[in-house]
Amino acid sequence: SLRRQRQMCIRDREYTCVLGKFSKFGFINNYTVLCGQGRNAKKAQDQLQWVSGKKVLLYTALCITNLALDVELTDLVKATIRFRLLSKFQIDTYVKMEPAFDCAGGVKIEGLGITLVDHLDCSDPTAIIGLPLISLVSMLSKHGIIIPH
Repeated sequence: SLRRQRQMCIRDREYTCVLGKFSKFGFINNYTVLCGQGRNAKKAQDQLQWVSGKKVLLYTALCITNLALDVELTDLVKATIRFRLLSKFQIDTYVKMEPAFDCAGGVKIEGLGITLVDHLDCSDPTAIIGLPLISLVSMLSKHGIIIPH
């Protein structure tokens, strides 16, 4: 977990800055049900069936801790993704061609997963891929780390 990694780095004082990120999918509805990574073909297929034809939120949390200054910056990037109505054949073919078991929702948006999507809305599109780079560069600059250097 991010908390455990941060505690280990604080204890060891090995790094000046610690970076962590976490992503989860959720429905837009009166309630939110989160799903994690695909993990295996069956779970990825189930998750893709679950999001088929629906609008979902992808939350990507980012945290940088400057251990030397004891300062922590956090950000939460929200992406709205509307999936196409997917047939069982499309889902099975996608999972077979691109087993994205380590991605939120079992979808690798930077690959064939984009073919499953009807619409995306996000202030930091790199958050959909995994690490919100626009947010990261902004947070690093607040720690005095300027990119490009």
